[in-house]
Amino acid sequence: PQLALGLPRGFGKTTLIKIYILYCILFTNKRFILIISSTATLAENILSDVADMLNEPNIIKAFGDWKIGIEKDNQQIKKFGFRNRNITLAALGAGTSLRGLNIKNERPDVMLFDDIQSRDDADSQLQSDTLMRWMVGTAMKAKSPHGCMFLFVANMYPTKWSILRRLK
Repeated sequence: PQLALGLPRGFGKTTLIKIYILYCILFTNKRFILIISSTATLAENILSDVADMLNEPNIIKAFGDWKIGIEKDNQQIKKFGFRNRNITLAALGAGTSLRGLNIKNERPDVMLFDDIQSRDDADSQLQSDTLMRWMVGTAMKAKSPHGCMFLFVANMYPTKWSILRRLK
């Protein structure tokens, strides 16, 4: 349920996240996937690309059109009925308020942390400690009571205060 993965810049970390989200939607019973990046815009871009992947003709032919069951569709949240379950995809920036995140009585059962720590944050003990406290003390506490998969994907910064190094 908890995995931290470090890959160098340019090795497809964000692409891996997008494919994992698509996998969760198509082949698991996961209902609420929360994408967290260093900024809300980066997380929203991932969400937009996943929607584009779901719109691919081959996906629609094999699994059906996800837009038929769409309930909410904006940059931050996509909520839809698909494959006999209600699915929520949400995108947030690191450090934002998500306490009490609960949509239609569901809390995230998958949390993806994609490059939430910048190089500047990894160089600063204060910024790193603040981000780590937010991740563990706020974000991870917003999980579903039925369990949650946490996936942390980051650059391998060679600094003493790198969150990836701490998770190792």
